[in-house]
Amino acid sequence: MTAGKRILIFPNSNTLSHVSRALSLCKWLAEEGYETHIGVSNSRKNWVQGFWPRCHGILELWEPSGKPFPSPGWFSDGVYCEACVTSQEAVIDTVRPDLIIGIFDFVSGISRKSTPHLSINGACMLPWNDSVLGFDEKETPERRDQKKIFRIFWAFAAKSFRQSLEKRHRDVPSSALEFLLGNVNCIYEIPEIAGITSLPPSHNYIGPVVWEGWDDIGEKVPWRRNGNQFTVYLNSGTLMKSEQTMATIINECLARGFRLLMSSGDKGPSWSTERLFCRPFLAPSDVLRRADLVVCTGGVGACYMNLKFAVPSLVIPMQPEQATNGINLARSGCGEVYRHNVVFLGDADRYRHPFDQKRFGQLLDVMTGNPDGYGERRRISKLLADITTREKVLAIVKGMA
Repeated sequence: MTAGKRILIFPNSNTLSHVSRALSLCKWLAEEGYETHIGVSNSRKNWVQGFWPRCHGILELWEPSGKPFPSPGWFSDGVYCEACVTSQEAVIDTVRPDLIIGIFDFVSGISRKSTPHLSINGACMLPWNDSVLGFDEKETPERRDQKKIFRIFWAFAAKSFRQSLEKRHRDVPSSALEFLLGNVNCIYEIPEIAGITSLPPSHNYIGPVVWEGWDDIGEKVPWRRNGNQFTVYLNSGTLMKSEQTMATIINECLARGFRLLMSSGDKGPSWSTERLFCRPFLAPSDVLRRADLVVCTGGVGACYMNLKFAVPSLVIPMQPEQATNGINLARSGCGEVYRHNVVFLGDADRYRHPFDQKRFGQLLDVMTGNPDGYGERRRISKLLADITTREKVLAIVKGMA
């Protein structure tokens, strides 16, 4: 019986992909009779409230540094970290939830120990992942360095956070990883793509959580798929922060006679020519039905949407999680990845510059010259159609709330 049961979701809104998963969960759970609430950063609140009115503003760890990827800077100011916990607790006191769900959120697991906590995360950040962010299995000095960096991160990144909370007599986890994980942890990827062969007993694979709401705000595409003309979809995402890279991709595609569909982001431009159609948002299910290839940064949500519609992906990552997603797609026979063999230390500029135009052009030629060479994407598409993510999530929630 779910009547009167309240669920509060804290997605780390350093990226809208986490927020979109929360919106999807809110919809599923509300349809089952739960009263669902979202807590997001104050800077995201107005945007999210337009989709889900039960939305509450909080402070989040990433905001002072502005870094979208977890780094020691997230935890360096103990006073601010304590303020993040306090802001979540204020929302918890208001909502009085029966269950808290954290989506890659380092705070919700300690905000209220007496409330059951479900954590939903990507596999690549977990230390028992056999791969290392942005690198394949081959041992290199860079891969070894990054392994060391992440061991240090999990062990020491939250030290000042811990010390601040201990002074306030809190029951504090011993490592950054324990801040992240709840009573039950769920992985929103599928094993065949995520690159993990086994998980501890308290972890569950639930499969992709993809929000369908983007189709409600995305503009439709004027073109139909044309077997005589290759169509590339440029899902620019964070590429918009590197205009030179984006311009190179556009020019390489148009120089080969391709048609180019492009989503330029919330503050991006709009323009049209005979072979280029660009708008801030394009409806994913609409544009993917018209594309022969997607060029994207490799966010996990975008990758699974590409796979759902069986369109091969050429991933140009802007941070190491995206690089890992690209490597996993390539291993699975569903696409290619433009490789950055550098150690990522929280500075996204290391992934933006320099962009090797020749190497990108070669990958583009490989993929467009053999469009049927990525046939595994069709098998994965069928696999995704059979995954019962919603049912798995509901079963776990009903057992906890």
